[in-house]
Amino acid sequence: MSERLRIETIDEVFFPAPVRDGQGHIVPAPQEALDELQRIKEEWQTPHPRLPHEEPLVSLGPTTKDGQEGYSVRKEIIYH
Repeated sequence: MSERLRIETIDEVFFPAPVRDGQGHIVPAPQEALDELQRIKEEWQTPHPRLPHEEPLVSLGPTTKDGQEGYSVRKEIIYH
């Protein structure tokens, strides 16, 4: 039997920025998004009281919000 996972986004911070260059290649996230990613990782992935089936996760990825492209830093929980 395969394990079913569920991911819940707890908080999300959007950074408007170009996601692709002129040739269509994905460009790196802006420094402020990387800084926020590190800040949230340090806060979110430190020990907190959690249920045994909960795992904290912080993710960064390209996205579109309100028709504008950019990068999103997400604070999430994986439920096993």
